[in-house]
Amino acid sequence: MFAMPILAVFQLIPFLWQMFVAMAVSTGVSLLLARKQKGAKPAGKEDFDLPTAEEGRPYPVLFGCRRIRSPNAVSPLIQLSVKAKKKRSGIGSKTTVAHYYSVGLHLGVCQANIDGIRQIWVADTCVWPVLNDPTSQASDGQTLATIAAGECFGGYKREGGISGPVHIQYGRSDQTLDSYLSAQLGADQPAYRGFTGVILALVYIGTLPQIKPWSFLGKRTDTLTDGSAMWYISKAAVGSEGDLNAIHILYEL
Repeated sequence: MFAMPILAVFQLIPFLWQMFVAMAVSTGVSLLLARKQKGAKPAGKEDFDLPTAEEGRPYPVLFGCRRIRSPNAVSPLIQLSVKAKKKRSGIGSKTTVAHYYSVGLHLGVCQANIDGIRQIWVADTCVWPVLNDPTSQASDGQTLATIAAGECFGGYKREGGISGPVHIQYGRSDQTLDSYLSAQLGADQPAYRGFTGVILALVYIGTLPQIKPWSFLGKRTDTLTDGSAMWYISKAAVGSEGDLNAIHILYEL
């Protein structure tokens, strides 16, 4: 009475063995391919194009409140940090699918002794003090801007966003060496007086090995270009946009 079931089991053995061999081969091929598969190669410093890098380029004089575009790179890329994003691609293996780039960079914006940097823009997006709010402005004299705009440009799943510390220097006669520049380049660096500078102190710039155009909303209505108080300061600023009175411009010229 057990003859038929036992016979059926023996008849299934070759089929089961074939299935086992096929699964073993498939698993082996997957592991081999995963081992051979190479992740994306990270970019190096030499792969980045700086916004502008022109030695001896004159800095513009700021009158009133203006967005200053095309800042000048004071030096080559100071620092580059790359973090890899990995994704499991097989049994026990991971493949690099993206890289997150952070850079250290020193930018010259305009002449020294302005009242303050009120906004920071990357491409056409206001990233500081408030993301995507061009009506919000920081107060005068800010020397540290902490950008927290990780969701802009599609966030971490696309081009990555912008985040990190930015140091602002106004180039005054008593300016000291920036702490980030000193740590990265050594204490024998100059203090970089004479122009308004912005230092990206290892700022995360996204998943693409490129530096988008940076621009800065600067204001100067309360200070003369030599650093002293503006003449007839109560009448210096005019209009809703914070323009500098034409009489005050002529006075400086």
